Amino acid sequence: MNFDKVKRISYLILILYFVSLIPVIVLSFYNFPSADDYSFAREAHAALDDGKGVVGALIAVFGRVSNLYKTWQGNFSGVFMMSFTPLISGCGAYFLGTVLTVSMLSFGVISFFNTLYGKVFGIDKKSMYGISGIVLFIVIQCMPLSARVEGLFWYNSSIYYTFSMGVMFFYFSGLLKLIYENTDNRKTVPLLVFSSFVGIYLGGTNFLTGIVSVIVSFGVIVLLIMPKKLSRFVNLPESQKANIIVPALMIIFFIVSVIAPGNRLRGESLGGLGAVKSVLVSYYYVLDMAIGQWSSWIVITLFIISFVAWICIFKVNNTEKAIKYPVIMTFILISLIASTITPSLFATGNIDGGRLQAGFWIVYVVMTEIIISIWANVFYHNMIIKNESFIMKMGTMLCLLFFLGSLLNIGVDKEVYVFTEAFYELTSGQASAYALENIERISVMESSEGEDIVVDRLNVRPNLLFYMDLSDDPQEWSNTAVAKYYGLNSIAAK
Repeated sequence: MNFDKVKRISYLILILYFVSLIPVIVLSFYNFPSADDYSFAREAHAALDDGKGVVGALIAVFGRVSNLYKTWQGNFSGVFMMSFTPLISGCGAYFLGTVLTVSMLSFGVISFFNTLYGKVFGIDKKSMYGISGIVLFIVIQCMPLSARVEGLFWYNSSIYYTFSMGVMFFYFSGLLKLIYENTDNRKTVPLLVFSSFVGIYLGGTNFLTGIVSVIVSFGVIVLLIMPKKLSRFVNLPESQKANIIVPALMIIFFIVSVIAPGNRLRGESLGGLGAVKSVLVSYYYVLDMAIGQWSSWIVITLFIISFVAWICIFKVNNTEKAIKYPVIMTFILISLIASTITPSLFATGNIDGGRLQAGFWIVYVVMTEIIISIWANVFYHNMIIKNESFIMKMGTMLCLLFFLGSLLNIGVDKEVYVFTEAFYELTSGQASAYALENIERISVMESSEGEDIVVDRLNVRPNLLFYMDLSDDPQEWSNTAVAKYYGLNSIAAK
């Protein structure tokens, strides 16, 4: 076992992950907006139609952010991203939602893992790409069926939750760099400014991403303020205290988001669980939903493969650092997973939305991988099995099992992975038929300004692309949003 061999395998895994994204990205070109896509885009779209340009569109977007902050929701940066959408210039660029979401999440996770294990363990990032590839494959390609549309393809929710998750991992990466790098380094000031803006952005995204970021930010503040008292866990130089501004800004702007008048007004129409019950149910869902329902044999096999990969990585990097208190660290990470859904349970009493499940899934997979690395580190420093060839053979057998099992699964279940489902919808003609129906409908709407129109319902509804159709009631909120976007008097579907 040598570093070059591990590096080559690592690069191969990451390349295979990016190759698996090709059908997903291609499918996104057949995607079209629906529901809240129109309601959030209409003001900026109207500004562009009136010849006010990008500046006018931005003014309209900021006006919507301000209005919703007062009347409905305080997530200012999340509302901004939902309102400043590709749809403001038409449906042609709608595919960018999936491209932006997948790209941000992918590079955010890669940056986070490279920084976390590079700074804490001194592991070369070239040997970390394989772990990132495995994690991202699980996150995106094994995403639960109920979360795929809203997590990856419907712009309004994917940019609000999944995209923000990617930003969150970039933020964590920036925090780690600020903690472990010398403050006298010339790179620190730009990193400090950039991380501060990212923290402010995260403060106003959504409560799922926000609560995880707040918990981590608070932990970083504790480490920066009291490094001596916590020296059993990590040693930090006193000079790093200046970097407290980054996590502090994140928390401050999260509070700004939480105290918005709109949240109070919105909360009056919702019924959630009590605080204590929300916390307890959150832990239950980690066991029942994330582990019990979503962790298929494929996911478990990939986690085991990553455990073997960690041992190889620790070996070739001659990792001397041993993790103290692995049980405590494991409990903290499980609590972090549970915290992602606590706000939703407290506010609404459920996590039925696919977008919420997508965010929950992402945090579950990433934090579980960190837990695996912790116990792989414990195993590595207390290895009973010293035979390296045995470890490599075990890893090879697991990879073969995964490959053969995947072939069997794909043969009977096209939905086993997101890329296989995307490939099926492309090759079966579903995607093109769905696109054609939408194009015909849009043509009718664009030529019927000021009229009352009735359009046909969408007959083709691909699992990955279709989110919601128009109602037969012209007064339905989704219908009125489409009508206002296209300048119609009313619209209904039959």
